[in-house]
Amino acid sequence: MKRTAWAACIAIALFCALGVSPASADGVPAARIALLSRGINISEWFGAWSEQRLLGTWHTADDAALIRRLGFTFVRLPASPQWLFNPADPAHPPAAIRYYEHAVRLFLDAGLAVIVDPIHGTSSNDAFEDSLARDPGFRRGVDAGWEALARGFAAISADRVFF
Repeated sequence: MKRTAWAACIAIALFCALGVSPASADGVPAARIALLSRGINISEWFGAWSEQRLLGTWHTADDAALIRRLGFTFVRLPASPQWLFNPADPAHPPAAIRYYEHAVRLFLDAGLAVIVDPIHGTSSNDAFEDSLARDPGFRRGVDAGWEALARGFAAISADRVFF
């Protein structure tokens, strides 16, 4: 048992000394991985109970700058699907998506990376997730919604945005 533990320690030390990591072995630049070194979850900014009239005013550059000053390198910005997907016309997102895109830009402008999470805004997404798992027609609509969401982010550099 001791021999196995020592072998593992030596292997880890060699990998660290040589700068080898699973991330670099996969071809992901180390700088991109480093962006995800210290993150914070920004819950409920776009939750199911958020009021649309407040979405454009809740999020300020000062908030994003404070998060960066606290030493964070990225935020995870979950959103309830109601703000990003339009089930009646999946190819055209609801108007509220502009507030989400604005929040992403605030964080990017503050020097933070952003994980875009358009499904897990709250724990009340059970019906959405159930339909996603079980209804092929619904999945096709969500696919169209993802494409529309991606079009909205096409002008934003993908260097610090993670989907």
